[in-house]
Amino acid sequence: MPLIKWTVSILLVIFIPIFLISATLTWAINHPFLYDRGFEKFDIAERTGITEADLQIIGKELRTYFNSPDEPLEIYTHIKGNEIILFNSKEIAHMFDVKRLIWGVYVSLLITTISIVGAIIIGFLRQGRVFGDSLCKWLFAGGTLTVVMIASIGLLCITAFDAIFLLFHRISFTNDLWRLNPSTDYLIKLFPRDFWFESTIFVAGISIAIAIFISVISRITLLIQSSAKDHVSDVN
Repeated sequence: MPLIKWTVSILLVIFIPIFLISATLTWAINHPFLYDRGFEKFDIAERTGITEADLQIIGKELRTYFNSPDEPLEIYTHIKGNEIILFNSKEIAHMFDVKRLIWGVYVSLLITTISIVGAIIIGFLRQGRVFGDSLCKWLFAGGTLTVVMIASIGLLCITAFDAIFLLFHRISFTNDLWRLNPSTDYLIKLFPRDFWFESTIFVAGISIAIAIFISVISRITLLIQSSAKDHVSDVN
């Protein structure tokens, strides 16, 4: 029984950073903020000849594609008054791979959510309010692990982003469809290297902030509970 409890505890602590990172990525992928911010900051309208209004439409259609089983990706837009199909066949094939990767993030979020919520429910049903101590310890450990993991990766990204970005693509994709031409391929024009660097740092920052909040609240709760127990012992 202690072995089972220990194993469950370790898994839950590991699941917390996976949950936080998956949740933050899911938000970033599906919210227009990062898309619109990147388009504006990196002058994508001026560089591509696509209006800001059309860029927002493109971002929306990409988000719709990521969450739909429909294939292939087909986006029409206007450049200097001429209607074009935005992405070529290589870009479209790569976006299919990207969609599968995104769905993997969704699956990770689903699995970790079910596991964490299930463990909390079972814990309270079996132990009652006493389980609160164990839960706070798990959350504190998981939040701390998240901060250490993301801070380490973030430091690597700041010092060697290009190498990390290249390694990520080699690990994540089994083909070279991601090797696109920045002079001709609109996928690179819309989302240049600096867009990915800033988005990575932004998502990492959000995840760390949430993890710190969870760790601090959990630690404070543990201290309050410990103080209350000491007070009860002194009274008795």
